[in-house]
Amino acid sequence: MFKLFVRRWPFVCLAGLLGVLLSACVSNAVPPEPDSGPVEAVNFAEANAAFTYADSYPSLKGAISLLERYAQQHPGDYASRARLANAYTLLGAAYSSSVADKAAAYAAAMRYGEAAMMTDPDYKAAHDRGASFADALQALDEEHFEALEFWKTALFYDFRECTGLWDMLLSYGRLRQAVAVMERMEQIDRQAMWGNNLFSQGIYYLAQPEFVGGDKQLSAAYLAEAAAVSQRNIVPRWGRAKYYAVEMQDAGLFRADLSWVASQSLDKLEGYRPWNVALQREARLLLANSADYFSPD
Repeated sequence: MFKLFVRRWPFVCLAGLLGVLLSACVSNAVPPEPDSGPVEAVNFAEANAAFTYADSYPSLKGAISLLERYAQQHPGDYASRARLANAYTLLGAAYSSSVADKAAAYAAAMRYGEAAMMTDPDYKAAHDRGASFADALQALDEEHFEALEFWKTALFYDFRECTGLWDMLLSYGRLRQAVAVMERMEQIDRQAMWGNNLFSQGIYYLAQPEFVGGDKQLSAAYLAEAAAVSQRNIVPRWGRAKYYAVEMQDAGLFRADLSWVASQSLDKLEGYRPWNVALQREARLLLANSADYFSPD
């Protein structure tokens, strides 16, 4: 779920130096949602069911279309906007190949995540009076975890997969906003999202260079804690194998974690089913090509 910028460390270093100066220029403005005109009525249960069983590009796009129709018909609805943030992040991460398609998906995910947050009157009031993003987040609670989770996840994916050096420098302030989201979620519930917020923090500390706070030991601790939260959540072990084990060149951990992920019964897993489908599929692919990720002894 969280393909961060692990292989862009030199750029992250430079962003860390200049980002402090640029972060003050980051806007909290929420882009408008698209208006496609009158649409046929749809109910949320139908749209959500389509998302729940999406396992391909066409089925996910169909679910997104239904969710967008519902959201357009219900301007103040949180659930559809949070689910669209979720769905568009998955579209970019698992079912898009070009940088342009990925960037468009992540931008839509962040737009819907922000729109979902804005459905909370206290958050909106704080936003409208010019409060900082971190301060406005204090209005949000556990009910808003899906919007928060996929807003930051889409941002991290976009930073890793789509952002050039100059844009990376300009967007460093938004990266700090993602840190604020992780901190707020941990403040509410350290084990938020079945341990996925702990996982995000583990990957963040892995990706950051040491002079701006990176810490591989802290990363390992966060990832281990995330994996221990639930035996029915595959995200922490999938990501620990893909990112941490490869970075540390630990082939044993790589195989153990991915074998565990691939062996789990899909219908017994926690989290979001379409994500679990995609991650199990990728786990099997990574295992089949494990030699590509490790230097020969």
